[in-house]
Amino acid sequence: MAIEASEFARDNDRFDEFHEEVFRSFFAHGRDIGDIDVLTEVAEGVGLDSNRLKKELGGKKYAERLELVRIETIKDGVTAAPTFIIEGSEHIVGAQPLDVFRQALSRH
Repeated sequence: MAIEASEFARDNDRFDEFHEEVFRSFFAHGRDIGDIDVLTEVAEGVGLDSNRLKKELGGKKYAERLELVRIETIKDGVTAAPTFIIEGSEHIVGAQPLDVFRQALSRH
């Protein structure tokens, strides 16, 4: 639900602010970002219409959008999150040491 709400924020030019506050809510305050009340509170805090957010989350628009993205990522060989794609071909999957990224970047 938080990802769908983030897409709502993107459509309303508040993605960066919303994204930051959702992360803060979860990681700093331990809040349940799958809870509609938490998401609407965050939305209001960044200037989004919380009533419209609730209505939009009740529909299928964002769920369908995310499913299309999921299908595309599978086509690109992404099987886990996070996955970092370098130059469209090399994949680094999961949390890896900095040296793994340095080595991959030096090859490109």
